[in-house]
Amino acid sequence: MARRMVLGSLLNSGLLASGEELVCEPRRGERYKATLREDGSIYADGTKFDTPSRWASHVAGNQVNGWKVVTARGKPLDMYRKQVVVGPRGFMGLPQPPASQQTATKAEQPGQQGSEALQPDLRQQLLQRLHELALEQFEHLVGEFLKAKGLTVVRSRGGPGDEGVDGECTVPFLKLKVAFQAKRYAAGHNVGIDPVQRLRGSMTGGFDRGIFIITSSYSPAAEGWVQETGAPITLIDGNELVDEMIRMGLGVKAIPVVEAQIDEVFFEGLGA
Repeated sequence: MARRMVLGSLLNSGLLASGEELVCEPRRGERYKATLREDGSIYADGTKFDTPSRWASHVAGNQVNGWKVVTARGKPLDMYRKQVVVGPRGFMGLPQPPASQQTATKAEQPGQQGSEALQPDLRQQLLQRLHELALEQFEHLVGEFLKAKGLTVVRSRGGPGDEGVDGECTVPFLKLKVAFQAKRYAAGHNVGIDPVQRLRGSMTGGFDRGIFIITSSYSPAAEGWVQETGAPITLIDGNELVDEMIRMGLGVKAIPVVEAQIDEVFFEGLGA
């Protein structure tokens, strides 16, 4: 089960896409092809395999490490597996920008400085500020957030006729198209299955992944549907959004603390 989840995480991270062609070459000159399915399984010759190793062992006739001998886009699956980085609610494997391009250095990030007792206040203040934004402003904020997460070519296109997609971007180097939906809801508004399913439907034929970002929360049914179906959609709620913004220094700034000290030079010079 764990390995299947890892294979599924390659889809969740955007490193690979549903429908990807997989190639197994257990011995030189023997090439077998299969398809990576949306639920993280492998489909070959009318048979479903839960893990790369089961498929590879099937075609090889003996026990084979499928992560080593099964490839996608010319690279072993093991190379993709090593790139997977787990973050909030399945935000996995998306490349992060170089340190020189980060909004704030680690030492400057408000989330890394100051008393932990102040952090809940900052989180609440930032979430309240998001609620005060106009819808168009919030959609642009989400675009900036995704850029800070390492995605590029972000284009907002929300409004009438947006077909359930507020904007689109790409994962660098992998050339995967990502659709995002941004909703500024009041606290206590739980987003159910229907909006998430509409985003999934809007992705058909044009996008590899979807990201749904809101300022409230998701219903257990919505989260369960994404997990059970293996839908390539990342759900980010209000708390996770502000936590990530604080961590990256997006929309917040560090204020230096001025500390008063005894001036010993002054006292030593008295009467000199």
